[in-house]
Amino acid sequence: MLIIISFSKKVDANNIPQIEQLLIDNPQKALALTKTALKQFPKGEIPVEQSYFELNIMQIKALVKLGHFALATTKSHKLLQKTKHIKNKIWQARCLKVLGLIHQQQNNFAQSMEYFNQAETIFIGHKQQIELIELYTFNSRNYREQTQYKSALALLDKAYKIAEPLKSYQLLANIYNAQGVIYDYLGNFKQALEKHEQSFNLQKTARNQQGMANSLYNIGEIYRDTDHLDSALTYFTQALKIDIKLGDPRHIANSHSKLAQVYLSLNKLEIAYEHANKAVKIANKTGAPSEVSWAQTNLAKVLIAEKKFEEAENILQSALKFAVNSGAIRTEQTVRITLVELALEELRLDDAMALIDRALKFEDLGLTYKAKLNLLQSQAQEFMGEFKGALKSYQQYSAINNESELNHNKDYINLLKQNIELVRKDQIILESKNVQLQTQVQLEQYQLRWLLIIIVFVLCALGTVFIFWRQLQNQQLTNLRSQLADQKLIQKNQLLANVSHDLRTPLTILKLSIESLEFNLEPDPKKSYLNVYSKIDQLNNLIEDLYQSSQFDKQELVLNKVNINLDHLISMACYDFTALAESKGITISFKKLTKGKITCDIDAERTNQVIGNLIKNSINYTDPGGAIIASLKKADGAIYIYVDDTSPSLEPDEFEKVFDRHYRGDQSMTQDKTGSGLGLTICQQIISAHGGEISASKSELGGVKIQIVMRQETS
Repeated sequence: MLIIISFSKKVDANNIPQIEQLLIDNPQKALALTKTALKQFPKGEIPVEQSYFELNIMQIKALVKLGHFALATTKSHKLLQKTKHIKNKIWQARCLKVLGLIHQQQNNFAQSMEYFNQAETIFIGHKQQIELIELYTFNSRNYREQTQYKSALALLDKAYKIAEPLKSYQLLANIYNAQGVIYDYLGNFKQALEKHEQSFNLQKTARNQQGMANSLYNIGEIYRDTDHLDSALTYFTQALKIDIKLGDPRHIANSHSKLAQVYLSLNKLEIAYEHANKAVKIANKTGAPSEVSWAQTNLAKVLIAEKKFEEAENILQSALKFAVNSGAIRTEQTVRITLVELALEELRLDDAMALIDRALKFEDLGLTYKAKLNLLQSQAQEFMGEFKGALKSYQQYSAINNESELNHNKDYINLLKQNIELVRKDQIILESKNVQLQTQVQLEQYQLRWLLIIIVFVLCALGTVFIFWRQLQNQQLTNLRSQLADQKLIQKNQLLANVSHDLRTPLTILKLSIESLEFNLEPDPKKSYLNVYSKIDQLNNLIEDLYQSSQFDKQELVLNKVNINLDHLISMACYDFTALAESKGITISFKKLTKGKITCDIDAERTNQVIGNLIKNSINYTDPGGAIIASLKKADGAIYIYVDDTSPSLEPDEFEKVFDRHYRGDQSMTQDKTGSGLGLTICQQIISAHGGEISASKSELGGVKIQIVMRQETS
């Protein structure tokens, strides 16, 4: 979405939040806009307008997000001096907070905490609650990186107590995310997953892309730590796509490193090396030693798997220096564990034991680290012939691992069912349900065959009656009536052909898939089962469309009307199809043409079905690179809903035909590529049942405009 902001002599206060939103979605654009806006202020003077300081702070934040730390630091110190000159304490504290954030991004944790503590004193004195919440959330990361997890959680608890009464989605989401990361480090996966789930839901509500990417990244870490590697791969890949779009090099490097870890666990070493190498190159550009150290460690792990021990040793020694110099204790622990793994691979057992002893002396080791070190110690002792010591170390590993598993497994599946996708069913469950699946498929086939026979029989009977009626007609019927009758027969035959084809194609695929499974011809049974489920769903959708259309025809469908906020319903419908549209390069947006909330007594589920059908049709038949705009207004006692799209359009005589169930033109919008072709017919029936009207016309955007008019009582 292109946002154009023009600045007058004084910056419009309404434009500031728009630029602030761009900091999340497009920091490069935010940086350009702040530069343009700041040119209005005279050089050599220190303006006193609040907008001047807000624009400078946002410019600095944009520079930080894009990895330009040196320039951000210089501008921050200059701005701090200006705030001291005009004696504005609050803006002085905000500059200190930004400086703390810059040093944190560069892993200068002690300096970062010093700036945060100075800012905290001022914010408390001036009762700046929101600033304090952000400050505590930021500062908790300084404690976290130095493995002071209790202190980090205590600070987040302070932030939550202030934020909870304010009911701010964004602030609470950031707190939940930070808590989830710490619980993950401590091995408490159940609580970690709960917190990340809460954060993801709030970020989704606030439509914060970076926040959603962070949640996807952190959920992927939990899947990785619990050996659900396919799911971890999915979440890290989604996070990387958003990170690349937003342009923050630290986030991009981290996502590449996580993907390298998963591919390494899957023994796909070539892909793992590619991601790990990219992560190191990007991390080097950030100037953050802890980020460089962590990326180098992941690259070294891939090299160890490839038996390139000397190269791995050199990289790990570099990573250790970066970690120690930055004071990032958690990263240092990871490097040292990797050095132990390398020593064991090279059978340098004394070196391995010395490294393990040193690593175990670290304070606040999380359960995951402790378990790993005890397991490595057991392996080293076994190689050395110290079997009693090896058994004791393994028992310690087992005890810690069981504690971690207990935290993870309790209510695990119930949590996933909320808003995070279920872990895919493993092969054992699929095999146990093989007989049940085949029986279900056979039953579906039997029912569908009978349905097809009934449809064919009914249509044949109708055709026979029609022919008989034609024979009894008076030969004096006009040519016009003959033409109309012929056209009606063609339409019905076309409907029969369409339905028969839509039924036959998935049935054929089902038959072939089941035969392949029955005779063990399918190399990938899991993929074949998923294909079977997909075709059954397709048949169910077709039958449901036919059944629903017949219900409207017989006036048997009962609407469940409640008072609904149409703004929310339509905007969420647009959001639900955003990913599908973006896959074709199409943008979806929602415009409200009338001020104030618009509500209406409707059947929410049916109306959502209408809006969804219209948007999906537009996506299917809009050229790549196009746009879809849904809009809403209230005027003259009626509510108007529009769905416009860009080219291609329809021929003038097709606009009235698209809602006809018998009609299918070459480019008709009624052609649902995976459905029954009754989508727009059902939309018309639902709107008519509400007492409304639906029509199609040429859009000003170059495509098709669908207009819905609801004339019932509204509020």
